[in-house]
Amino acid sequence: MVGRWIGLALVLAGIVAIGELALHRNRRTRARRADLLARGVDVVGSVTAIRSVRVGTYGGHQWRAVITFELAGAPYRVEEQWWPGDGLPATVGAAIPLRVDPRDPSRVLVNPGHPPSIEADRVWRGFQFLLAALALLAFVMALP
Repeated sequence: MVGRWIGLALVLAGIVAIGELALHRNRRTRARRADLLARGVDVVGSVTAIRSVRVGTYGGHQWRAVITFELAGAPYRVEEQWWPGDGLPATVGAAIPLRVDPRDPSRVLVNPGHPPSIEADRVWRGFQFLLAALALLAFVMALP
């Protein structure tokens, strides 16, 4: 009996931990984007190589491109990816708008004028509460 309770408590703790990790990741991504939008420099890069990469388990894909650009006369090369619906061309030689961190040119933001495709915290909180409710239901069903 006690083993069931401990097992269910561990499952619930794992669900909460996964949700917290997702929230932390999204907050970090948004903070990075906000910092680049505030302090970055607008640059136009050129796609030198591009390929489609599978994202997720449901067949979604993103474009992953090698982009070259110049900042203060020095050439740089980065690899970034974006969703097909972001409105960027997916061809070699295409001009791609970038926002580059002048302190660290390896930090770039592709298509800075486009809204980010980052889930809101409330989506992850809702997911977390749903899983916690399911774990609680499993806990109640496990009671004798």
